[in-house]
Amino acid sequence: MSRYVEQWDEPVTAFMEPTDHSGANLDEEEIDPASLPFQLTVGSLIDSYVGRHLANRRLVLGCHSHRQNHLARLSGTPGALSFISYIAENAVKSRIQMARSTSKNFVVALRRHWWELGQERRHRAAIRQATGVR
Repeated sequence: MSRYVEQWDEPVTAFMEPTDHSGANLDEEEIDPASLPFQLTVGSLIDSYVGRHLANRRLVLGCHSHRQNHLARLSGTPGALSFISYIAENAVKSRIQMARSTSKNFVVALRRHWWELGQERRHRAAIRQATGVR
């Protein structure tokens, strides 16, 4: 994020969803939001608040998440964000392999497999509406 701040001429904001538990990230660390060179905003990505928060933004970088597929629909409308660019971190094959490796139950693994395929279709539809992919 600091690199975005250095290279972007406008204010940079990180928009994150709240959580009540610790994640599984290896690089997880506690930070003081006041010490960041960018604004940190916490809110839900699936309610109307996100539309108001992202209104009039020139660029939004979204990730491959079922909670962000709808962001592309917000771009290009009057008073809405100008561009949405999705960042695809893992291929669908990798996500299916990860889901399979974390499921001991065959039925759960199969259900996750089908969910990942459905999510891939929804994400591709969002990418078609987006203005960029990175």
